[in-house]
Amino acid sequence: MRVIRGLLAGEELAFGDLTARLRDPVPDVRLYMAATGTRNLRLAGQIADGVILLSGVAPAGLERATGLVRAGVAASGRTTEQVPLTVSAYCHVSDDVERDAIRLKPVCAAVAQNGGGEFLRSAGIDIQVPAYVPGVYPDFAHAEDWPAAVRIAGQWVSDADAVRFADAFCLFGSAEDIAARLLEAQRRGAYAVTAFLAGRADDPAFFHMAVPVKAPDVELVADPGLDARYPARWGARVQLFGSDPVSVTVDDARSGPGRAWTTAQRQVKFDRLVRPYWPRPEAADWAAHCARLPKTSDSICDWARQRPVLNGWAPSAPS
Repeated sequence: MRVIRGLLAGEELAFGDLTARLRDPVPDVRLYMAATGTRNLRLAGQIADGVILLSGVAPAGLERATGLVRAGVAASGRTTEQVPLTVSAYCHVSDDVERDAIRLKPVCAAVAQNGGGEFLRSAGIDIQVPAYVPGVYPDFAHAEDWPAAVRIAGQWVSDADAVRFADAFCLFGSAEDIAARLLEAQRRGAYAVTAFLAGRADDPAFFHMAVPVKAPDVELVADPGLDARYPARWGARVQLFGSDPVSVTVDDARSGPGRAWTTAQRQVKFDRLVRPYWPRPEAADWAAHCARLPKTSDSICDWARQRPVLNGWAPSAPS
């Protein structure tokens, strides 16, 4: 952590017979540390700017992990509000946990391979998985053939183990169950949750949603009154039809070429949208970062054109 902070601060550091420094250091980057074990959780609270919990979302596991982080934070002389917690968990919406939890077998096996035995035993899962398992590439957690990895991991991870793993460490179940778990994580101090899918991102069939979702019908209809005022005023109307219909009209929307927000307007919008939901140090940090951006023009288009293009991707300005 000290090495990373030094490099980000622009220091030139020695690595054996070599020295190195960052060409474009950024000293105000907040460093997060992911942790699971007892010592690492306490250490993360002591030295990191934020902590990513890998100990699951079950209440008992969360209570233990956050308690250890809080002890480390206290030892560093800081408050818990200064060290945000992120909960990391695998997520899947399902109406049949026993049926769908088997897809977590490779994840459970990977945890066992990487020193997570104590972590698993706390949930009643006691397995020993060899460090190398033929037939799985590149490893259980990133297997290219996920169904095959599920089958092979089954040599050590039983169906019952997979259900225990889903219950103790994952956001797995109905939408209502997952929402309740998220609220519990928030109540115990988490300010963010990172949700992962178990499987391959390029295999949509494997990520079927067990709970059917029907997208609402959308119809675009011209509004003569709003059209008549264009382009002097950019208006729009949105109507939602249901048991309780809602209609919202914006008479003159800002943003877009030649109609960008001014710096002051962007700050007002930031305060209105972000601060009520982000009462953490990061909000002030981000606001300060935005304030340091080049103020060569109040036009978002001009601002974006002056930013560097990296690997064919041009970062857009905040709106």
